[in-house]
Amino acid sequence: MDSFDAKNISLRNLAANILFSGTVLRSLEKQAFSEIGLDPTVASCLFWIAQVGDGARQIDIATQIGMTAPSLVRIIDLLEELQLVHRAVDETNRRANRIWLTAEGERMVVRMRTILDSIHQSLFDEFDAREIEAANHFLQKLIDKVV
Repeated sequence: MDSFDAKNISLRNLAANILFSGTVLRSLEKQAFSEIGLDPTVASCLFWIAQVGDGARQIDIATQIGMTAPSLVRIIDLLEELQLVHRAVDETNRRANRIWLTAEGERMVVRMRTILDSIHQSLFDEFDAREIEAANHFLQKLIDKVV
């Protein structure tokens, strides 16, 4: 086996490990969120609303998530039913809506972050800060190359 073959095998293994680790992480998060009554997609949307900030336009949230506007509307409808967000027409553009977290939505985001922190601590407790930083650096370079 020449070095090219060995490198290809290593790259295949790396790609498989990245994909599998993402699947494992999503599975753990899905299970944890289902235990508090949230669908993972709904939970993700709630996080992004918190991340983008109160009063963000629906289209900006959809863009950040990588979701179509109609799909986001259905999730926001559900979040409103759960009283986790409030939607209002943008005063400067009547065709657009803005989204705010309710007090209950803010509490839920804090609860979700606590759950995620616990999952991440248990998964990564054997790694020191230097290893975590190196992994973050590697993955960010990979993301920057693709995006």
